Amino acid sequence: MPYKGASASVTALMAGEVSLMFETSAAVVPHIRGGRIKVIAVSSPKRALSLPDVPTVAESGVAGFGAQGWSALFVPAGTPRPIVQKLNGELTAALAKPEVKKRLIDLGVDPVEMTLEQTAAYVKSEVENWAKAVKQSGARAD
Repeated sequence: MPYKGASASVTALMAGEVSLMFETSAAVVPHIRGGRIKVIAVSSPKRALSLPDVPTVAESGVAGFGAQGWSALFVPAGTPRPIVQKLNGELTAALAKPEVKKRLIDLGVDPVEMTLEQTAAYVKSEVENWAKAVKQSGARAD
């Protein structure tokens, strides 16, 4: 059943309208810690820093499975490289602060520091991976 966001899907799970869901850690970690949701596995390739005792789907028996939500800071095309480098440096510095890192992990977000080149390569690989998955699924936008 499709939902219009994490709030609706999490509410449906807690109300028993659905019995299973995939959702971002950030949306469910507070409910897991509060005992309102039971987590079976995380879909990321590695265990989540916020849920270190929870196995991955791959560890649970589905070899090669790995899917995770991610966020990145984007700017308009054509932004001068020195500005992009400065923003990346500031973001990296913020993510390196122990209090910021701890707060993100507490919220269910695993902070990952990447260079501009690593980020570009990651975005490219994600687009290719999910384009392949959509093609194989036969899904269409019409």
